Amino acid sequence: SRAGMRVALLLLVLCASGALCGRKAKILDNVKDEVDNPSWSWGSNNAPKQLTLSRQPFHFHFNSQWTQLFNRCFKKQQGNYEYKFCPMHNVTQTDTSATWNPYSGVLGVYSHLDVEDGKVKGMIFSDGDRCGGRMRTTNVSLACGEKNEAVNAGEPDTCRYHVQFQTPLVCGALAELRNVLAPDYVQKWDQLQQDFQAQLLTAKGLAKKKKQLLEKAGVNFNADLLVAT
Repeated sequence: SRAGMRVALLLLVLCASGALCGRKAKILDNVKDEVDNPSWSWGSNNAPKQLTLSRQPFHFHFNSQWTQLFNRCFKKQQGNYEYKFCPMHNVTQTDTSATWNPYSGVLGVYSHLDVEDGKVKGMIFSDGDRCGGRMRTTNVSLACGEKNEAVNAGEPDTCRYHVQFQTPLVCGALAELRNVLAPDYVQKWDQLQQDFQAQLLTAKGLAKKKKQLLEKAGVNFNADLLVAT
């Protein structure tokens, strides 16, 4: 009958959309964990909600050492909360103390590197889950360390989070902005420096070109680092 055909068609549409047939929504943590996943049972009452991003992480063009971090996540238990930092991807938080319906949310999606005095100091994550009238954001500070490790995490201000991450990638000269960029961007950077030294570019022209280059590379910039060094 026509009524039966309408019902069948409706079921097919719902199945394709994921509303039926058991299809899961996009999982935020679909990147490889640095440590084992927590033993959540997705069918139980104490399972965290499935998370989705408000947008895609912004692009980046870094060298191979940095891009190796892209598919890894690092966890830090701080009090009742587990923080998960996924470089160049996202930061999340889960309440591990709740026995029913634990809080789980997105604290930020990768935006850009934070640079100070020509050196990489951190990563900025914006557009996390809504928190009142604003979106959650996270500032990840990077410090020199023997291994990649999240050593501290917290919420210093309401809806504003901080993660401290140690990594050998920012030890000494490795933290210099030029040494973070992908090889083709390093060549462009060096060419700009050479053009400036050859007086083919003014200081203002050099700053403009560097700004454009860094924007394409997904790096935040200060006026100071745009000057010839």
